[in-house]
Amino acid sequence: MLSGTTIGDVWDARLTIEPPAVRRLAETATKSTIKELDAELESIRSVIDDPREFGKAGVRFHVRLVELSGNHTLAAVIGMLSVIIERELAKSLVEIGVDSDEVRRANRRALRGYDKVVELIRERDGEAAEAAWREHMNSARRYVAKTQKQDRVIDLLY
Repeated sequence: MLSGTTIGDVWDARLTIEPPAVRRLAETATKSTIKELDAELESIRSVIDDPREFGKAGVRFHVRLVELSGNHTLAAVIGMLSVIIERELAKSLVEIGVDSDEVRRANRRALRGYDKVVELIRERDGEAAEAAWREHMNSARRYVAKTQKQDRVIDLLY
């Protein structure tokens, strides 16, 4: 059942789960939820100059969005997928170069995407939040694809 899974499969699964979860989150967000998201953003901003920690914080942000959407099953699935994604992002970081301008630009672009989706969640605009998150994820996928062949079979039991 697990054999033959590719990194492209993992991205497809995330794209199937995360944007609709973000929409649901935007439609049901409370003041408390917004405070949590703001705290997450501050945590991410605090590591913007540390590419390894920024990658980990970004993965945690993706997971947190799904958790806050309220669906425990989807949160568990994204939690499992995040382990794979974090490992694959670390590999990409090494290949691109931890101290490269490209990584710094990509991290700033990711942070802008995080800020945008939180603002849309704050505005309770589910449709726009879903579209923005899908756009962010597709952009991230294109970036990571520079070092990851989407049809490469990955070891899920790492």
